[in-house]
Amino acid sequence: LISDFVKQHLSDGGGLPKMIDWIRKKSDYADQIFSLWNKEIIFQLAKEYYAGQKHCFDFYHFQPSIIKKQEGNIEQESILFEATLEDRLKKFQVGIYTGRSRGETSYIIEKIGWKKWLSPEMIITCEDNIKKPSPAGLKFLLDKIFSRRGLYIGDTRDDLLTVQNLNRKE
Repeated sequence: LISDFVKQHLSDGGGLPKMIDWIRKKSDYADQIFSLWNKEIIFQLAKEYYAGQKHCFDFYHFQPSIIKKQEGNIEQESILFEATLEDRLKKFQVGIYTGRSRGETSYIIEKIGWKKWLSPEMIITCEDNIKKPSPAGLKFLLDKIFSRRGLYIGDTRDDLLTVQNLNRKE
Protein backbone atom coordinates (compact mmCIF):
# COMPACT_ATOMS: atom_id res chain seq x y z
CA LEU A 1 0.00 0.00 0.00
CA ILE A 2 1.06 3.56 -0.69
CA SER A 3 0.37 4.66 2.89
CA ASP A 4 2.69 1.92 4.21
CA PHE A 5 5.41 3.02 1.78
CA VAL A 6 5.05 6.66 2.83
CA LYS A 7 5.19 5.77 6.55
CA GLN A 8 8.25 3.59 6.04
CA HIS A 9 10.29 5.77 3.68
CA LEU A 10 8.93 9.31 3.61
CA SER A 11 7.46 9.95 7.06
CA ASP A 12 9.89 12.76 7.82
CA GLY A 13 8.60 14.86 4.92
CA GLY A 14 10.30 16.13 1.80
CA GLY A 15 7.38 15.73 -0.56
CA LEU A 16 7.79 14.97 -4.25
CA PRO A 17 11.51 15.88 -4.44
CA LYS A 18 12.30 13.33 -1.73
CA MET A 19 10.17 10.72 -3.51
CA ILE A 20 12.08 11.32 -6.76
CA ASP A 21 15.40 11.07 -4.93
CA TRP A 22 14.29 7.85 -3.22
CA ILE A 23 13.29 6.28 -6.54
CA ARG A 24 16.58 7.26 -8.18
CA LYS A 25 18.68 5.83 -5.33
CA LYS A 26 16.70 2.77 -4.27
CA SER A 27 14.65 1.47 -7.18
CA ASP A 28 15.88 -1.00 -9.78
CA TYR A 29 13.08 0.29 -12.02
CA ALA A 30 13.73 4.04 -11.91
CA ASP A 31 13.89 4.39 -15.71
CA GLN A 32 10.57 2.60 -16.16
CA ILE A 33 8.94 4.60 -13.36
CA PHE A 34 10.11 7.93 -14.75
CA SER A 35 9.03 6.97 -18.29
CA LEU A 36 5.46 6.74 -16.90
CA TRP A 37 5.87 9.79 -14.66
CA ASN A 38 3.37 12.59 -15.16
CA LYS A 39 4.32 15.39 -12.80
CA GLU A 40 1.15 17.38 -13.51
CA ILE A 41 -1.09 14.44 -12.53
CA ILE A 42 0.96 13.86 -9.38
CA PHE A 43 0.53 17.51 -8.36
CA GLN A 44 -3.17 17.37 -9.22
CA LEU A 45 -3.64 14.27 -7.07
CA ALA A 46 -1.83 15.92 -4.16
CA LYS A 47 -3.95 19.06 -4.45
CA GLU A 48 -7.22 17.14 -4.72
CA TYR A 49 -6.32 14.95 -1.76
CA TYR A 50 -5.29 17.96 0.35
CA ALA A 51 -8.22 20.26 -0.48
CA GLY A 52 -10.97 17.75 -1.17
CA GLN A 53 -14.01 18.65 -3.22
CA LYS A 54 -14.93 21.22 -0.59
CA HIS A 55 -11.94 23.51 -1.20
CA CYS A 56 -10.22 22.42 -4.41
CA PHE A 57 -11.71 25.13 -6.62
CA ASP A 58 -11.15 27.89 -4.05
CA PHE A 59 -7.53 26.87 -3.50
CA TYR A 60 -6.41 25.85 -7.00
CA HIS A 61 -9.11 27.04 -9.44
CA PHE A 62 -10.13 23.61 -10.75
CA GLN A 63 -12.75 21.02 -9.85
CA PRO A 64 -11.33 17.71 -8.63
CA SER A 65 -11.63 14.93 -11.19
CA ILE A 66 -9.70 12.05 -9.59
CA ILE A 67 -10.12 12.15 -5.80
CA LYS A 68 -13.80 12.23 -4.90
CA LYS A 69 -13.53 12.99 -1.17
CA GLN A 70 -15.68 15.85 0.08
CA GLU A 71 -13.19 16.89 2.76
CA GLY A 72 -9.45 16.89 2.19
CA ASN A 73 -6.53 16.54 4.52
CA ILE A 74 -6.59 20.24 5.31
CA GLU A 75 -9.61 19.54 7.49
CA GLN A 76 -7.46 17.33 9.74
CA GLU A 77 -4.77 19.95 10.33
CA SER A 78 -4.64 21.27 13.84
CA ILE A 79 -3.45 24.59 15.21
CA LEU A 80 -0.09 24.11 16.86
CA PHE A 81 0.21 27.30 18.89
CA GLU A 82 -1.53 28.75 21.88
CA ALA A 83 -4.25 31.35 21.44
CA THR A 84 -2.16 33.84 23.45
CA LEU A 85 0.36 33.95 20.60
CA GLU A 86 -2.04 36.08 18.59
CA ASP A 87 -2.12 38.76 21.30
CA ARG A 88 1.66 38.88 21.35
CA LEU A 89 2.01 38.94 17.56
CA LYS A 90 -0.48 41.78 17.11
CA LYS A 91 2.04 44.07 18.81
CA PHE A 92 4.32 43.69 15.78
CA GLN A 93 4.05 44.03 12.04
CA VAL A 94 3.51 40.49 10.78
CA GLY A 95 3.94 39.15 7.28
CA ILE A 96 3.66 35.72 5.71
CA TYR A 97 5.91 34.35 2.94
CA THR A 98 4.65 30.94 1.84
CA GLY A 99 4.79 28.56 -1.07
CA ARG A 100 1.11 27.80 -0.54
CA SER A 101 -1.65 29.18 -2.76
CA ARG A 102 -3.52 32.34 -1.83
CA GLY A 103 -6.67 30.24 -1.31
CA GLU A 104 -4.97 27.83 1.11
CA THR A 105 -3.34 30.69 2.99
CA SER A 106 -6.58 32.67 3.27
CA TYR A 107 -8.40 29.59 4.55
CA ILE A 108 -5.82 29.01 7.30
CA ILE A 109 -5.67 32.70 8.27
CA GLU A 110 -9.46 32.68 8.59
CA LYS A 111 -9.40 29.40 10.56
CA ILE A 112 -6.93 30.72 13.12
CA GLY A 113 -8.71 34.06 13.41
CA TRP A 114 -5.97 36.32 12.06
CA LYS A 115 -7.96 37.71 9.15
CA LYS A 116 -9.29 40.59 11.26
CA TRP A 117 -5.80 41.99 11.93
CA LEU A 118 -3.33 40.59 9.35
CA SER A 119 -3.01 42.91 6.38
CA PRO A 120 -3.50 41.16 2.99
CA GLU A 121 -0.63 43.14 1.45
CA MET A 122 1.68 41.50 4.01
CA ILE A 123 1.06 38.05 2.56
CA ILE A 124 3.21 36.59 -0.23
CA THR A 125 2.02 33.33 -1.82
CA CYS A 126 3.01 31.24 -4.83
CA GLU A 127 0.71 33.38 -7.01
CA ASP A 128 3.08 36.31 -6.43
CA ASN A 129 5.70 34.45 -8.52
CA ILE A 130 8.35 34.59 -5.80
CA LYS A 131 9.56 31.16 -4.73
CA LYS A 132 11.67 30.15 -1.81
CA PRO A 133 14.61 30.04 -1.39
CA SER A 134 14.59 33.42 -3.13
CA PRO A 135 14.97 36.14 -0.49
CA ALA A 136 12.80 38.50 -2.57
CA GLY A 137 9.68 37.72 -0.50
CA LEU A 138 11.40 38.54 2.77
CA LYS A 139 12.98 41.65 1.26
CA PHE A 140 9.55 42.80 0.06
CA LEU A 141 8.05 42.32 3.54
CA LEU A 142 10.95 44.11 5.23
CA ASP A 143 10.55 47.04 2.82
CA LYS A 144 6.81 47.18 3.59
CA ILE A 145 7.52 47.62 7.30
CA PHE A 146 10.49 49.94 6.69
CA SER A 147 12.89 47.64 8.50
CA ARG A 148 16.20 45.93 7.84
CA ARG A 149 15.57 43.20 10.42
CA GLY A 150 12.85 40.75 11.24
CA LEU A 151 12.11 37.39 12.76
CA TYR A 152 11.39 34.61 10.30
CA ILE A 153 9.85 31.34 11.47
CA GLY A 154 9.91 28.38 9.11
CA ASP A 155 9.85 24.62 9.11
CA THR A 156 11.61 23.52 5.92
CA ARG A 157 15.09 23.54 4.45
CA ASP A 158 13.89 26.11 1.91
CA ASP A 159 12.98 28.42 4.81
CA LEU A 160 16.52 28.18 6.14
CA LEU A 161 18.00 28.76 2.67
CA THR A 162 15.71 31.76 2.18
CA VAL A 163 17.09 33.45 5.28
CA GLN A 164 20.67 32.54 4.37
CA ASN A 165 20.18 33.99 0.89
CA LEU A 166 18.77 37.21 2.38
CA ASN A 167 21.72 37.51 4.75
CA ARG A 168 24.19 37.03 1.86
CA LYS A 169 22.64 39.97 0.00
CA GLU A 170 22.92 42.30 3.02
